[in-house]
Amino acid sequence: MIKNLLKIAFRNIWHNKVLASINIFGLAIGISATMLIATIIFYELSYDDFHNDRERIFRIVTEASTTDDKFYNKGVPAPLGKTIKDRIAGIEAKAVFHTIGKDKVENKDANLVFQNPEKIVYADKSFFDIFQYDVVAGDFSNILTNPNEVVLTRKRAGKYFPNISPYRAIGKTLIYNDTIPVTVVGIVSDIVKTTDLYFQEFISSESAVNFGEQNLVESEDWFNSSSSTQVFIKIDKKISAQAIEDGLMQIAKEHAHSKTLEYSKNTRFLLQPFSDLHFNSKYGAFDDSEYLGNRSFLLGLSLIAIFLLLLSCINFVNLNTAQGIKRSKEIGIRKTLGGSRRQLIFQFLGEAFFLTIISAVFSLFISAALIHIFDDMLPGKLDYSILASYRFIIFNFILIVVVAFMSGFYPAIILSNYKPTSVLKNTINFGKRKTSFRKSLTIFQLVVAQLFIISTIIIGNQVYYLINKDIGFKTDSVVNLRLNEIPDINKRLIFARELKQIPSIKAVSLGSGSPFQAMMGFPMKFKKNDGETTVFAIKLDGDLEYRSLFEIELVAGRERLNDTVEEFIINEKFSKAIGFEKPEDAIGNVIYFKQKNIPIVGVMKDFNNAPLHYEIQPIVLTGNKYNKLSSLNFTYVKEKLDSKAIVLDKVQLLWEQMFPNFVFNASFIEEGRQGYYQQERRTSFLMKWASVLAIIISCMGLLGLVIYTTERRTKEIGMRKVLGASLGQLNFLLMKEFLILVGIAFILAIPFAYISSDYWLDRFAYKSSIVWWTFFIGGVIMLGFTIIVIGFKTLSCARANPIKSLRMD
Repeated sequence: MIKNLLKIAFRNIWHNKVLASINIFGLAIGISATMLIATIIFYELSYDDFHNDRERIFRIVTEASTTDDKFYNKGVPAPLGKTIKDRIAGIEAKAVFHTIGKDKVENKDANLVFQNPEKIVYADKSFFDIFQYDVVAGDFSNILTNPNEVVLTRKRAGKYFPNISPYRAIGKTLIYNDTIPVTVVGIVSDIVKTTDLYFQEFISSESAVNFGEQNLVESEDWFNSSSSTQVFIKIDKKISAQAIEDGLMQIAKEHAHSKTLEYSKNTRFLLQPFSDLHFNSKYGAFDDSEYLGNRSFLLGLSLIAIFLLLLSCINFVNLNTAQGIKRSKEIGIRKTLGGSRRQLIFQFLGEAFFLTIISAVFSLFISAALIHIFDDMLPGKLDYSILASYRFIIFNFILIVVVAFMSGFYPAIILSNYKPTSVLKNTINFGKRKTSFRKSLTIFQLVVAQLFIISTIIIGNQVYYLINKDIGFKTDSVVNLRLNEIPDINKRLIFARELKQIPSIKAVSLGSGSPFQAMMGFPMKFKKNDGETTVFAIKLDGDLEYRSLFEIELVAGRERLNDTVEEFIINEKFSKAIGFEKPEDAIGNVIYFKQKNIPIVGVMKDFNNAPLHYEIQPIVLTGNKYNKLSSLNFTYVKEKLDSKAIVLDKVQLLWEQMFPNFVFNASFIEEGRQGYYQQERRTSFLMKWASVLAIIISCMGLLGLVIYTTERRTKEIGMRKVLGASLGQLNFLLMKEFLILVGIAFILAIPFAYISSDYWLDRFAYKSSIVWWTFFIGGVIMLGFTIIVIGFKTLSCARANPIKSLRMD
């Protein structure tokens, strides 16, 4: 029976090559897009899923709220980690660690020096009780309990001790920061699976005293939560997360600091599930520089896959039901010879499965091509071993079954319902309901295609707006150099002076960072006649050249007198927050900050110091002692340069002369600014490709229906041509029905496109407007493709010789 089904299916495909090709290619596009998107989603969801009892692992995070805003911190106060297990029942294990950096590591035996090693933490044995690292070498029964001990990953051990086995590295000594010897006591395997745990060097917490960082580990300050101090716990199976949070709430109340109450600040400690770590941008993972996932982005990808798959299935349904009349005699004869409706349904479903399998094979080649196109825009670096995972294989099997069923069920029901008497008399009445259903499916295809097109245009406009909006300060040709690792303050000043002597350098400034690097808010008080106002403001430290270098406009008052006197220049937002509508009225007032009254001497124009997702915050600019000005910014004159590389070469040469033991690391402010919008760029790119695929699938569906319609109306066209109808009249007659469908789809797509785009734009505090011509362009693009696809076939049909179409077969 199966053999006969395959024969009939193959014969039907062979006799209807064009329509079968459209079906196969349309399904292949939908399946390949779904497979590619599924690969991305499976990859994102696979982060850290290999840890034992992951559902019982939580990170404790800090949420601080005031009457005006909320602040989120991935870290906690240092004392919390020391008290939590004794105070709260139900905690099976805890891991307290501190993310740190070191200036230098030396392997004296091999005469190797490594500057600024990263991915280091202070930790103890409990870290390895919660997180799954395989032991390669060393005794872990009592690991990291003594000062000056370190555990390395295999990769880091290979870097520090090349050409020796991990076992021989045990007991070796590394010299940190020129003077501190640390013994290697263990080697663990690298995590090769997708993970946010990027740490490669684990120094015992007891070592912090020898490094002069005992405050990081032993601090009793409950007021400040540092993002470098993180606490993970594994809770007992019988205890709920809510019970643990209730205990944390009690601890927060007991240790509410007087400063907390003074600034009307409410602090809570919450549990963040380990599975949420990769997706929650409020807290981040361990470092602000690492890649994070985005659940909204994955949801959007899923919707794109579903729509593309639906478009492909609709093509199949439309074409199979439309060509039903060609197979009506086959159905009638089979029913007359005793074939049951059930057998016919299995026949048509079997053909659908056969075509779907062929499409799935083709989709593998299309997916391979799409992966190369998408590679630079995909999140992270995809681990393609996921393609061989049992989950992905099961997903693809289910996908093929679902697609085949969705594509074949309705045509099977309709075609198997033909009455043999009507078929053999050639009196089949398809009825308006069936025709209307096919038209509705076609309209749905066109609506989705136009929805993608319009949304792509709106998203593209927003991305352009994000990148090109005037943010209130200069970023082009401004370079940032971090100097916080240069311990000698005088050398920083000398370096800045020498930098000014380079002819291509226009301006040099020392500061705490660029405006984009200042994100921490401080409570500041302003006293007035009717009471007291507390404002959380971003604090920028910079010298007298800082504001002029970034071309931040001063709208009232004056510049600070010098770099060390404590005077504030506030922005317009701060001025309004303390009750002054006119900037000049704020001049001369004082702000109470850190037990000092600091005068306001100037008001600068508002600027965006954060991505355009966020509102402009109150900001103060002040001078400080130079040990706080640990970042150097400079701008160069592009007109005098052939390329930006030339000025960087000169700066690097000066750096290597003055700081030969420190790594030169320069970054362009503008590149950093554009890096904030990688997610939006990725969304725009994917939407463009989704639009292209949707247009292709929709146009293929239209082409198939046009082929079917023109073949059915061949004699009508011949008669009209004989009776004097012109080529233009015939072409319009054939195109009119499909253009009406495009027009209806355009009208229906407008509200859906507007609502979905407006919802996406709501995530931005500053956004481009949705204008009418966006929808007009989307409609014109779809209309243009439709006319090209339909016109090609209708024109050839209208130009055909009427004698051939009217002759008796």
